[in-house]
Amino acid sequence: MKRNCVIIFDASPRHTIEIVRSFARKRMKIIVFASEKFTPVRFSKYIYKFYKYSIPYNRRESMDLIKQLNSIKCDAIIPSGLWGFHFLSKYKPFFNTNIPVTDLPIFIKAYDKRKTVKACEKIDIPIPETIFVSSLKDLDEIEKKFQFPVVIKAAEEWGSVKYANNIEEVYKFFEIIKKQYSSQIKIGKFPMIQEYIRGNGYGFYALCDHGKIRASFMHKRLREFPETGGPSSLAESFYDAKLKFLGEKILNYLNWHGVAMVEFKKDNKDGKYKIMEINPKFWGSLALSIRSGIDFPHLLYKLSIGEDFTSTNSYKKNIKFQWFTLDLAHCISTKNIWLYLKTLSNRKIHNDIYLDDPIQGIALLLNSIKTFLSKEKRFPHGNPILE
Repeated sequence: MKRNCVIIFDASPRHTIEIVRSFARKRMKIIVFASEKFTPVRFSKYIYKFYKYSIPYNRRESMDLIKQLNSIKCDAIIPSGLWGFHFLSKYKPFFNTNIPVTDLPIFIKAYDKRKTVKACEKIDIPIPETIFVSSLKDLDEIEKKFQFPVVIKAAEEWGSVKYANNIEEVYKFFEIIKKQYSSQIKIGKFPMIQEYIRGNGYGFYALCDHGKIRASFMHKRLREFPETGGPSSLAESFYDAKLKFLGEKILNYLNWHGVAMVEFKKDNKDGKYKIMEINPKFWGSLALSIRSGIDFPHLLYKLSIGEDFTSTNSYKKNIKFQWFTLDLAHCISTKNIWLYLKTLSNRKIHNDIYLDDPIQGIALLLNSIKTFLSKEKRFPHGNPILE
């Protein structure tokens, strides 16, 4: 029986606000679960109830959390953050409702960057030049194979990325990643080294039904924070048949189920799209997708409850969206506050200032200021020196 109720799980990421607004437009009862007590979405007027949970560290704690989720009678559980997608994928059989995420073995191929690269090699999707590191001795090969700067990536999607301009920085950053992500190293998941791709960032986004693309969208990054690589602060809806072909090819190959983002850079050297990673969850630029005409959260809900819908890859092109706190950080870091104000005042450019939900907006602003002051610097991953 349809109850017109949805649980949003792992709701701390900022894009959860867009998921909430999607379901609010459908007049649904929205129940939110988050591991952070003061996440901005908690203060949205559109949520019915908020639950704070602790991240489980063993199977017993995981089963307790699942029991709590199962006790709430809703139509679907929709995850928002990466941890939530991973948790639901891992424990899918224990839920009493359909979970619209891919199976764990497939999920692992996406969030483990090394497995992603190897899968793309098999099906001829262009990748950056890559070395898979298994010991410090492998680092000696870098100067023979690459021109600097290079990118050092921890294996798992929630790992670290560092840019190194010389072999000394390679050893330095490699040791930092080893210490930060020692749990990955212990099970043999060493960082990998890739060439630095000079070029703009692009995203292919899709909703899949066991490998079949049901909805897709593409965007181009115009600005990001941090400027050397991070979430979009200003982006534009975009279409390119070549990008669509590559994004669909990898998701079809993986037999993907649910939503995913495939991130590319267009290499200035040869004009080819090179895959950066697969983001096996909702993306930070979700608001642009929705504003351009594809409501991915609601389509994922329909997929979850088995409700039929028309497949689509039709959306408005050249729609621009500014994330007001992220773009402020970008423009401050690049010392161009005038550019920020010019963009913010342009009525043709959409943004995430929602006057109908002001307390949530204030909470987002305060939370962003706290993040910028405590963690974010201009070059948190290192500063790639480009000729």
